[in-house]
Amino acid sequence: MFAEQAWPLQAALFVIQLVLVIVAVRRYATLMMVLPLSGVLLLWSGGIAWKQFTRRPVTVGHRSGMDGGFSQSVSAQFKKPELERFYARLMQIDSRGELQPFTCGDPPPRMEFELTLKPEGTWNERLVSVGYSPQIDNNTNRCLSSGLSYVVAGALAEVDHGPPIDYGYTDPLSGKKTGPYVYGPRQAPICLCELRHSGREWVAFTEEAAAELRAKASESPRPQP
Repeated sequence: MFAEQAWPLQAALFVIQLVLVIVAVRRYATLMMVLPLSGVLLLWSGGIAWKQFTRRPVTVGHRSGMDGGFSQSVSAQFKKPELERFYARLMQIDSRGELQPFTCGDPPPRMEFELTLKPEGTWNERLVSVGYSPQIDNNTNRCLSSGLSYVVAGALAEVDHGPPIDYGYTDPLSGKKTGPYVYGPRQAPICLCELRHSGREWVAFTEEAAAELRAKASESPRPQP
């Protein structure tokens, strides 16, 4: 991880080596003697510096506070132009009223987003970090929190059309390669608003699960807070 964040050091090394080569050529050796080695050193250090420079995280957008957030894996084709289109799409959430179905009749908050594209590294996949404001309470507004994740995932799918990256993951039991992870169909959360303040589970992702939650609530007494 240090190497992925050390591009300024690599760039400085490149400049220092360039100066040393110029001094050596002018004072101590002929051009033909020093050129092969210096060329290799310059190409090596310059290539590393350029690679690390182009692999820096890229951020777009702004949020008022460090409130909530989550990450989404993206394809190798997802770069800064796609990040900017993703941000523009998220800024349409309010005008489209996409969070209204998950608020149980409350006015949805006006969302702010800050997106950071993080290139894949030794310990992480290629990700988009989605930071948002305001903070969404995960108890009384748990359905809104799940709804936001659902809407954001849908917006990302509209922008990122590349194939998933194969990171070489293997099954820990069989040792066989699992291939790239493929997300299944997105499920919109179902808000059981009548159970919102009951102290029970009130968010489901299938009609069957929602029916089970309603049945359990009607059969047993309300749990103590």
